[in-house]
Amino acid sequence: LWTCLPSLPPSFPPSLSLFPPSRSFYSSSSSSLFLSFYSSSSSSSPQVRALDLCSLSLTDPEVSVGVKWENYLSSTMNRDMVHCPELKALMRSGVPHVHRSKVWRWCVSYHTRKFRDSLAPNYYETLLGVARDKPNPASKQIELDLLRTLPNNKHYSSPGADGIQKLRNVLLAFSWRNPDIGYCQGLNRLAAIALLYLDQEDAFWCLITIVEVFMPQDYYTKTLLGSQVHYYTTTIPLLYHYYTTTIPLLYHYYTNTLLGSQVDQRVFKDLLSEKLPRLHAHFDLYKVDSSLITFNWFLVLFVDSVNSDLLFKIWDAFLYEGPKIIFRFALALFKYKEEEFLKLQDSMAIFKYLRYFTITILDWRKLMSIAFVDMNPFPLRQILNRRTFHLEKVRLELTELEAIRQTFLRERDTHADARALCSDDEEDN
Repeated sequence: LWTCLPSLPPSFPPSLSLFPPSRSFYSSSSSSLFLSFYSSSSSSSPQVRALDLCSLSLTDPEVSVGVKWENYLSSTMNRDMVHCPELKALMRSGVPHVHRSKVWRWCVSYHTRKFRDSLAPNYYETLLGVARDKPNPASKQIELDLLRTLPNNKHYSSPGADGIQKLRNVLLAFSWRNPDIGYCQGLNRLAAIALLYLDQEDAFWCLITIVEVFMPQDYYTKTLLGSQVHYYTTTIPLLYHYYTTTIPLLYHYYTNTLLGSQVDQRVFKDLLSEKLPRLHAHFDLYKVDSSLITFNWFLVLFVDSVNSDLLFKIWDAFLYEGPKIIFRFALALFKYKEEEFLKLQDSMAIFKYLRYFTITILDWRKLMSIAFVDMNPFPLRQILNRRTFHLEKVRLELTELEAIRQTFLRERDTHADARALCSDDEEDN
């Protein structure tokens, strides 16, 4: 799946050889012409390129999207892109491969501008210098995970692959910027996907966008042991603030207890009950916990869960609109295969299908329609309100569990003498 995904700087000309035939972004003959055209010299103006594209058959929706993007970008040549309904609609239709580096870079810059304005221009390089000069507790785990990140992608498949050092640098720099998190499994995949279209520094800021701007608190831990908190641990989180009036301080989505990820799974189950009541009832009937699968979707933004074409389109919308997109597409994936799930009449069959059903979804146009049309209305305020509601419930549950744990520890200490063992020699004496 990942063998031929691109890792190109913005100036690198696209090439058909980067994509296997079965994963071509464009399927018709006019689409091939479309890609060949983009691979030509960049000397022609955007207006001319858009005009030439308009002469192609527009029966292929990808070509039509390409024309719209060419027209939009040509209109913004002398000014920055701005949030507007036109750009939102374009992002939801997917960014053409040749423009993705530029558009992702703009999205990241937009979301991190208030961070970056207060920092030195060489901030990233400074962090790398610190990482080279000082040992970091995160370094060992980062090294262990580098080759596990996307092992079938040529950019990360061997120690000498071109993406490995870039990935190492991004993760080390982030671990020094955010010592509260440092590093945990999951961040490596987010950074690796960002590096497929962004340079190191922009990929670093993309990781910050996801972790510190978009996500709620307590999403990751340094070891991901916290991913089992709902079942096994009793740590009480101290931080639970979600948003500020300026830049959101949301980085505790990735820290000690995965409190934020627990909350989002409960919010998602609420939405599943509302949007897909038959499927929700079916899961309840067979005692199927969808979070066993969806937890990972939220944690790494669908990496390794959907095919590459669809993954990039999800990331296009996500980097523009934020975490609401995860909920939209998680629901859309279930809606797409709802009838198949309803045919399964035992829990083992459902669990088995849950493990692989997403990779069978290839019609991205249908999925986009489900996510952005069928799932409406989908107000952000609803998600925020539900997060607040479930946050308090989870915190109360964790507090109760902590009280139980403390009681157990006191009783154990009180009866410590009863645990003493004596040897056979002592008994003989």
